[in-house]
Amino acid sequence: MQEILYVFDMDDTLVRTPGVYDVIEVRDGKLISGDSAIDGTLKRLLTLSNEVIQDLKNEKDRMKQLAGLENEVYFVKEDGFIYLYRNGKPADLSFIRDIEGSSLISDSEKEQILNKFNLKDDKLILGLFPEFFRTESTIGAELIEKVADVYKNVQNKMIVTGRSEGIRKGAEYILYNVVGLEVPNFGFYLYSGSKGGIQKYKADTVLNSIKKNNWKVIHFFEDRKDWLDFVENEVKREFPDVLFHKHHIII
Repeated sequence: MQEILYVFDMDDTLVRTPGVYDVIEVRDGKLISGDSAIDGTLKRLLTLSNEVIQDLKNEKDRMKQLAGLENEVYFVKEDGFIYLYRNGKPADLSFIRDIEGSSLISDSEKEQILNKFNLKDDKLILGLFPEFFRTESTIGAELIEKVADVYKNVQNKMIVTGRSEGIRKGAEYILYNVVGLEVPNFGFYLYSGSKGGIQKYKADTVLNSIKKNNWKVIHFFEDRKDWLDFVENEVKREFPDVLFHKHHIII
């Protein structure tokens, strides 16, 4: 029916996004992906982390350094995760405190470290980070079948992703040639860095399509529940008569 639009997120909705463990290798304690954009970011991460531990604040640390004890950070890949190691053992929350208290790096540089880590059992592991999504090399090539089946069988469809507009050609090649999805007849939208962040960009994209095409029903498929709820609220606020169906994808 012309009155119904199906809107699909891409990462972990239509295709399964690889994790850092799948993409990144560890060689001699350093992180390597083979993608220049990611590798530059990871090299910077290691450089900044090593700068932090040079900011020795107390006599105990100075004595360790004078004694020739190891005082460096590096990475270890094990048990399905990539751990940050410091002084021969997994780094923990104390390293976070060292980063936050360091006088050798700026606040923005501190954020460049902190936004790349998660905690597992009080140990620091490499998590998904913003630069990971700024290259087509990390777009998944494995369909999430339960969503892809819907995509293949509906008439009016749109893809709206938080991936950068700058990787459009690579993303289109993967979706249409590698994965084999058909081109969505109501557009493939990638984030251009507009104000308000990704959730507002997604909401605005749906709202603009409603204005242009007079949709009566929206089905929205998304793995981020907060973004899903935000889009729903924006649609209900501006178009209270439009039926909005949320499909929260959990894989």
